[in-house]
Amino acid sequence: ADAAEMAVLVRHVDGIAGKRIVTTSSEDAATPTLRSVLKRWISGELARTFPDYIDPKRSARDDRSLQRHIPDADLDRPLSSWGVETYEGVMKQLPAKLSSARRRHVAQLLHRAFALAVYPLRYITVSPIPRLPKIRRERLTATLRPEHPREVATKVDTIDVGYRFLWCFLAETGWRISQATGNEGAASERDDEDDEDDEDKNVVPPFRWRDVNWAREVAFLQRTKTTPAVEVPLDECTIAALKAWR
Repeated sequence: ADAAEMAVLVRHVDGIAGKRIVTTSSEDAATPTLRSVLKRWISGELARTFPDYIDPKRSARDDRSLQRHIPDADLDRPLSSWGVETYEGVMKQLPAKLSSARRRHVAQLLHRAFALAVYPLRYITVSPIPRLPKIRRERLTATLRPEHPREVATKVDTIDVGYRFLWCFLAETGWRISQATGNEGAASERDDEDDEDDEDKNVVPPFRWRDVNWAREVAFLQRTKTTPAVEVPLDECTIAALKAWR
């Protein structure tokens, strides 16, 4: 090993000797990494192995996207060599264009992975992540007033028909955009971090044609930000608009 590799190895051995790291089985490498934990978690292996503690992933695709923001060197870094400085370094190198919500999502991914490494995997005894970043409330710059949807709907040459339909649909139904387009979890908009699984349990799936019961004039939402599956009545005009859009 070169000097850098030896330094990592020494830290890991010191962690085992000091009982800060507990290896659980020979099938796990002597130096488990963040990448290995994420792979087992996102693939559903951990949920199958520890069903009492881990729920199946509902946001695997988004998690893989978030993982791309973490440098390979840190993904392959032994868990025992992670510290607060490592975590801060990952957050500092995130692209400036990322929203505060997206930055928090990356931090949540790390936070949950290290929580799993503490238990039930028992690779380490303490997570290096002290807390999650806050979401900055963006200043509201514009909103649709009651008189605006009709005007928006007529902007044939300036606004894409998909956006016109979406905005008018939201204005008519009062739905959140996440209920129509999906993929927005309750945890991303909260300042607390009491439930580590919120980012999994409260991901809102997209609204699809099969979720409309045309005869009964209702929409079946598989999940909202605050409740499980629910039926939502649709008025006659919205039903007509949905049929025309389809």
